[in-house]
Amino acid sequence: MVSKMAIVIDVARELFAEKGYDNTSMADICNKASVSKGLIYHHFSSKEELLKAIYISTVEEMKNLGGEINLNKPPKEIIIEYIDTIIEQVKLHKTFFKIHLNNSVFQPSTRKILQEHIASTTTTYLEQVKMVFNRVDKKNADVLSYLLISKIDGVVLNYLTVFKDYPIDQVKKALIEEYKILLNQNLS
Repeated sequence: MVSKMAIVIDVARELFAEKGYDNTSMADICNKASVSKGLIYHHFSSKEELLKAIYISTVEEMKNLGGEINLNKPPKEIIIEYIDTIIEQVKLHKTFFKIHLNNSVFQPSTRKILQEHIASTTTTYLEQVKMVFNRVDKKNADVLSYLLISKIDGVVLNYLTVFKDYPIDQVKKALIEEYKILLNQNLS
């Protein structure tokens, strides 16, 4: 059985994506979730706290979808798996990722509220990628890490929001080939 709070979080996530954070009231959430304001305010002191809970639960869901890096493999295998996993998860859960992107990046008011959480999450992924690149090219690990994350973010952003017929599979294949070549050069 799904808890009332899980329903509230799902409804708020949906309404924030549909109407925007600023245009969604707690009353809208209560009405659509069929709960009282008292129930929501018992768990969340404000709409901002509800937004933070949504972000945290979304990040956890993304981790559960396979977004963590296994550092016990060879670097080349880790990077290829990382690229493949992220892009495949975005394809499988396109709506989920669109909602997450809309709520955490595109809306200035939500980005400001979530800034600390977003920085923490992205720093964790960046540090994991740096650990991999440190094993390959310690001197350039920082730049290589930022570059990989930026490329993946660009692919995801274009796929989810910009191009209707974005060739995600071909782009993923090209990105993997690029990193196979780069890592082969650095590993030899």
